[in-house]
Amino acid sequence: MRAIVAIIALAVAIPFADVGTSVAQPADTILVNGKILALDKRSSVVQAMAIRGDSIIATGATDDIVKEAGAGTRVIDLGGRTVIPGLIDSHIHAIRAGLKFLTEVSWIGATSIAEAMERIRVAAIYARPGTWIVVGGGWTPNQFAEGRRPTQAELVTAAPDHPVYVQSFYRAVLLTPLGLQAFGIQGERDLPPGAKFDHTGDTQANGWISGDTAAITGLYTRLPSPSLDENLEGTRRSVRAEPVRDHRRVRSRRAQSRARRV
Repeated sequence: MRAIVAIIALAVAIPFADVGTSVAQPADTILVNGKILALDKRSSVVQAMAIRGDSIIATGATDDIVKEAGAGTRVIDLGGRTVIPGLIDSHIHAIRAGLKFLTEVSWIGATSIAEAMERIRVAAIYARPGTWIVVGGGWTPNQFAEGRRPTQAELVTAAPDHPVYVQSFYRAVLLTPLGLQAFGIQGERDLPPGAKFDHTGDTQANGWISGDTAAITGLYTRLPSPSLDENLEGTRRSVRAEPVRDHRRVRSRRAQSRARRV
């Protein structure tokens, strides 16, 4: 992977100049001997580019771009690596990921239900007795070799002494018997409006609860909130983890709007 992608955190909006741009001052930084995706109308791939301040001042062949160098120019030999502009990911849930990093189990990358259950089992080992084990989304049945959702029995086997909550998108939740008990759910009358039990066959509830976004959100909000220390430490660990570590800046519209109101 090290020879495939080198990400340069520059805004997409910065224009790529044509080869041969003349400059009165030398470049601050030059990248050479790479594969640079210019993202221009021709989808050009060039060997080198020169940067001054916040602008890309020239792109082209290495032999041409090195002419933009001066005595103080930093020259980076890419060794064939690929460079792309910094991209804006408009929907990464970075703040929520940080706040829940220590208190939720991730099934990202799990390729089988057995692997997912092993993550539940390990989380239960380290969790305080009787505390919730939560998978708050971020998975799909299609990622598992079995091609299905986990069962209540599988969760109970993995974490028999903990209430377990597993959410699938904003359309379904699986609760273990201890989870149902902790939520005070004895029948459908105890579910949020718009939610209902799924059944195996005609009558037997299987632990899965289906509903619309409001109903599933209503169940999720019944879970205990992480402590301030858990939020802070989770955020620290989250920003060091893949895939967040290559992000240079995260902005929250909600946080910005709240700041404006203060």
